[in-house]
Amino acid sequence: MEAVETVRCRRVLLLLFCFFAVVSRSAPPKGKAKPLYDEKDDVISLRDDDFDFTVLATTNAWLIEFYNSWCGHCVRYAPLYKRLATNVKVWRPFMKVAAVDCSQEYNRELCQFYDIKVFPTLKFFPAFASKRTNGTNCLGSDNIMHLRKFMVEYISNSSLSNIEGRRSDLLQPVENFDEIWQPSKHGYRPTVVIFEQEQSTLGRQVILDMFGQTALVVRRMLARSASRYGVSKIPSMYLVNIEDGSLKFLADGDNVTNYVAILKNPISSSMSDQGSPPQEPSESPGSLKSPGGISNSVLEIIVGEETGPGKPAEINQKSEILKRLKEVDLLGENYLKVHEQDLESSLHYSLRQEVAMSKTISGEKLLALKNYIDILAKFLPVQKPISLFLNKVNNWLQSERGPITGDEWMEAINRLQTSTAIFPEADTWTGCSGSDSKYRGYPCSLWTTFHTLTIAAYDRISEKFDEEDFDGVRVKEVLLAVRGYVKYFFGCRECSENFLKRSVHIEELVHSPRSGVLFLWKAHNRANHFLSGDLTEDPLHPKVQFPASVQCPACHRPNVAGGSESVFDEKEVLLFLQKMYTRRSLVPDSPRLSPDASEKNFDGADASFQQVHKRDDGHEFQGFDQSEKLISRNSEIVRTRLKAFSLSGMGPIDIGMCVIFYVFCLGIVIIVYLRFVKLRSIRLCGNICRLPV
Repeated sequence: MEAVETVRCRRVLLLLFCFFAVVSRSAPPKGKAKPLYDEKDDVISLRDDDFDFTVLATTNAWLIEFYNSWCGHCVRYAPLYKRLATNVKVWRPFMKVAAVDCSQEYNRELCQFYDIKVFPTLKFFPAFASKRTNGTNCLGSDNIMHLRKFMVEYISNSSLSNIEGRRSDLLQPVENFDEIWQPSKHGYRPTVVIFEQEQSTLGRQVILDMFGQTALVVRRMLARSASRYGVSKIPSMYLVNIEDGSLKFLADGDNVTNYVAILKNPISSSMSDQGSPPQEPSESPGSLKSPGGISNSVLEIIVGEETGPGKPAEINQKSEILKRLKEVDLLGENYLKVHEQDLESSLHYSLRQEVAMSKTISGEKLLALKNYIDILAKFLPVQKPISLFLNKVNNWLQSERGPITGDEWMEAINRLQTSTAIFPEADTWTGCSGSDSKYRGYPCSLWTTFHTLTIAAYDRISEKFDEEDFDGVRVKEVLLAVRGYVKYFFGCRECSENFLKRSVHIEELVHSPRSGVLFLWKAHNRANHFLSGDLTEDPLHPKVQFPASVQCPACHRPNVAGGSESVFDEKEVLLFLQKMYTRRSLVPDSPRLSPDASEKNFDGADASFQQVHKRDDGHEFQGFDQSEKLISRNSEIVRTRLKAFSLSGMGPIDIGMCVIFYVFCLGIVIIVYLRFVKLRSIRLCGNICRLPV
C-alpha cells in the first residue's frame, strides 16, 4: 500500500515538473518577436543547440536562411520562402530547406560563428559537412524559379554539395538510351528524356520534382546528342518507346511546371498514382515581385530619392489609411510619448545582439562603433546606472586601437557592469509594442532612439551658435554616427541600403541643428510613406505622415499650391518634436535599477555629462537651467518614478493570470503535502497497533 502511494506521489510531482517546464518554455517574454516559421511550415527551424546534430554530417545538402524576425525584408520574404520549401519538399533526399532566427539570443553565437552581417542571408551547406564548413552564400531572389535554379546548380556540383553516387548520377546527362536501361536489373520502365542545352537546369529540376516515384524514369540528354534521334526542338521532352527506341513528343519550351504536370498524367498503366509536387505559377525574369506584392523598384526607395517627375514635395496621406485612422487613438501614449522602457530595450538588443553578432570589428566598422557609443554615452536619456555603464564602455572602447571580436565585445559588456553601472537585461516593448509580436518592436524603438538623440543634441545648442556645440558635438555628428551604425551593424539589408541612399547627403543638407532634426524626421516619414500598406505594417498602428493633424493641428497649414492635402509647417514640427522627444517628456516606465535613481539622474548624466551644458563663461544654458528647476520642483514626476517596479510592461490581465497561477500551484503543493501527512499518519498508526501489549 505504501509503495503504491509513494509511486502516485512521485507521478504527481513529475506532472507538476513537466507542467512548469512547458509553461516556462511556451511563454516568451512580452514583446519578443516570434520566429517567422513554425512546425506547420515545410521550413525546418534550427537552433544553436541542435544545428550541428541536424545539419552537419548528413547525407543531404542544405539551404539555410539566416533571418531576423523583426526585419521588414525578412517578414516580406517569409511567405515566398515557405512556398519554396513546399515546392521543393520532394527534393529533401538531395537538399532540405531550413532557417535560423538570429534575433533570438540563444542563436547569437551561431549567427556570429557563420559571420552573418545582414538579413536575410541564404547559405548552402554541403552533405557530410564538418564543423569548419562556413557554407556558400546563395544569391537572394524574390523569384522561386530563380531560387530553384540556384539550388539545382549547387546540388549538381558534387565538389560543393558532396552529393555523389547514385543520386548524383541521376542528374548527369546521358549520351544514349543504353545508359538509361543498363543499370536496370528488374525490367524496363517507361522512360522520358528531356533534350536541353548544357547550361540549362530544366531537366534537372524535372528529375528532382519526379524523384521518389517508381513508375517512370526521367533523364536528360544534351542538344549535341539530339540530332542522332531526329530531335530538333530544344528544349523538348519525349517519351521513349522501350521496344524500338522511337520517340513520342510530349512538350517543348522551358516551363518546368508544364513538364511536371504532363508527367503526372497517367502516361502508361504501370505508372503509380503519385501526388503532384507543389505547383508554383511560372514567373518570368522580368516580373520579380516581393511576397508582399511590391515591386523591387518600390522597395529600393523606402528612404531613397524621388520616384520620378511630378512627385509632390509633400507626401500625401492615402485615403484608405485615413479611414483606418478613425479607429486608431493617435493621441494615446503609444504615439505621443517616448517610453524609457523602449529606449533601454533598443539599447539592450543593439549592443547585446547586433554588435555582438559581428565576428570581427575593425577599421571603419570599429570607428563607427566608437562614434555611436560616444553619442549614446553623451546624449541618451537613461537611468544613471545605465549612463555610468555607457560611459565605462565608451572609455574602454575609445582606448582600443586594434580589432576586437564579437566575443571580446560581450566579455567587456559583462565585465564592465558593477553594482552602480548596470546594463538593461530585457527587451520588452511598451510604446513600441505592436498588435502582434511580429510588428513594430525593435525597429520602432531604434527610430525612437535616433530621434531622441538628435533632440538631446539640439536641446544643448542655442540657435544663435548655429552648428557648433561647446563640447565639440553637433547634431550633424549625431546623424553621421547613426549612419555609421546603420551601415555596419543594423541587420536588415534592405532597410540599411535604403537609409544609406538618403543619408549620403547629410553633409550637404544638414547645415544647422534645426536642419539635422528635420532631416531625420523627413527620412522617417518617407519610410512610412513607402511602407504604408506593406506586409510589415501593423494594422492597428498604420504608417502615416507624422505628426498627423489630430496630433498637432499647428503643424499643418493649407497648401498654397492647391490641392486638398495640407503641408507641414516645419517650424511647428520642430517644436512638436522637441516637446515629444525631450528628456522631460520621457515616460519612466522601466524597472528602477538603483534606489538612488531620482529625478536629478533622470537624464542619465554623471559629472562628465553635466559639463557639456556649461558655456564658456561657466553659466548653463537658460533652457537647460529652467528645465532642471522645473524637474526638481515636480514632485509628482518623482513619485511616479519611485512607484515604478520590475513588472513594468505587464498589464492587469498578465498580473491577474500570475496570481491565479500562483494560487493554483499553491493548492497543488498543499494537496501533495497533506497526502504525505496522511501516509505518515497511517504508517505510524499501523506501527503502534502492531506493538506488543
